[in-house]
Amino acid sequence: MENQAQIPYNPDMTERFFNMVTLLGKSLGWYFSDPKVQYCNSRLELYDQAAETLTRRSEFAEFLVSKLDGNPGNVLEIAAGSGLVSSVLHEKLKNVTFLDLSIPALRILKIRTQSSNVPTKIVNSDFLHQPFPDKHFSTIICVSGYRYVAPEQKMLFWNETTRILSDSGNLFFAQFKPRGFPVNGTTLGDNLGDYGL
Repeated sequence: MENQAQIPYNPDMTERFFNMVTLLGKSLGWYFSDPKVQYCNSRLELYDQAAETLTRRSEFAEFLVSKLDGNPGNVLEIAAGSGLVSSVLHEKLKNVTFLDLSIPALRILKIRTQSSNVPTKIVNSDFLHQPFPDKHFSTIICVSGYRYVAPEQKMLFWNETTRILSDSGNLFFAQFKPRGFPVNGTTLGDNLGDYGL
């Protein structure tokens, strides 16, 4: 019998693997739970941890900023949530407004964006009824929020979103999936790299 190389037992690696599997299980439970409770106070910490660990959300925000023109104009982030992407947008861009329905999430977003001297523009609203004038934004960003648009609401959502977008404006939408999970569908636009998209 040949000698086979033995992989040494590493308790740190075993613990990290166990923690990742546990987080993935909890995250999938969160993902498939009722959207009305996903962003309540008790679930936000799990959302943040899962979004950052499984989809590298802050890193993606840096990548997204690099894809925007040097002057993306008046920017709106729809479904900003607790601010994992928003905090990077707020730091890197000059004129950003953040919109979300969840007040607990927006409280965390406000804390995350307080470190700069630029005031944070936060709007608590449903993205189907956006309280902005026509053609108000040059750039609209939505990261992982589109899944909350029900099939019967899609036309209203797009009518409302394009209503507030300037004629020459840009839309940036990204929907994440846990890495390693296949997604059937079509990729539109640029290849966004290995961000679990």
